[in-house]
Amino acid sequence: MKKENKKRKWWKWCLFLLLTPFLLFFILGVLLYIPPVQQYIVDQVTVSLSEETGVDISVGKVRLAFPLDLAVHRVVAKENADTLADVRVMRLNVRLLPLFKGMVDVDGLEVYDAKVNTGRWIPDLFIRGHVHKFTAATHGVNLSKEEAKIDYATLSGTDLFIALGDSTVSEPSAPTKWNILVDQVDISDTKLRLSMPGDSMRLAFSLGEAMLKEGEFDLGKSGYHLGRLKLIAGGLTYAARSPYADSLRLDSVMADTLQLDSIPVHLFLPTKLLSRILILYFGKVLSLSVRG
Repeated sequence: MKKENKKRKWWKWCLFLLLTPFLLFFILGVLLYIPPVQQYIVDQVTVSLSEETGVDISVGKVRLAFPLDLAVHRVVAKENADTLADVRVMRLNVRLLPLFKGMVDVDGLEVYDAKVNTGRWIPDLFIRGHVHKFTAATHGVNLSKEEAKIDYATLSGTDLFIALGDSTVSEPSAPTKWNILVDQVDISDTKLRLSMPGDSMRLAFSLGEAMLKEGEFDLGKSGYHLGRLKLIAGGLTYAARSPYADSLRLDSVMADTLQLDSIPVHLFLPTKLLSRILILYFGKVLSLSVRG
């Protein structure tokens, strides 16, 4: 009888030792969904990121729901005296299993009331402004290959300044090879100001609505391609400088309305732009300057 009792105890201890790693993993998993534990982990991660990147990062409040449904409030990132990001609310729903393969699948991303300033972080591209609402979903982000596939994105209530090429004010940084494919982007109620390399062209308008389809943005080769671009805009201001003194050129346009539909659109930095325009309509032209 004593031998049988010892045998049972031995089996219980073996079973306990085998189950211990799984129990610890389960307990750690439960702890991740306790708000104070979440905040402690986020504080430690932000400190580590700040030290590695040289960017001062702070996060107000974090809430994580099962499995990876994340809500972050008041994210601020500062570099020296510049504020790179100031986000009121960001929500992120990530699939868990692809992460173990080095892939990121995001079923939903929502950003509300964000101030952005890319600074030196994207070569040949500078973006600064305010985003009221941004939503997106992406599946197939490969971190090792620097590839991303965006299923859809929406942007509304936004005011952005975008500078391309050597007109950007930035310091040298490590080369970026990211290649981003985009199925569709819908934009509404948005003000955009665009400056081309060397201030060779300036464009400003207020988008009532716009649609971008089948996009490819190759940051490594500075090539940007759209299968289709369709937009309706108001308050158009266009100004350009041509390097060819003897050519006929359009120096400036001001109009209250613009309608554009083109397929496809190819932009190669710093100066090459190719497109086939299906529809180009100007409303009331307020100013027009042509030189020959």
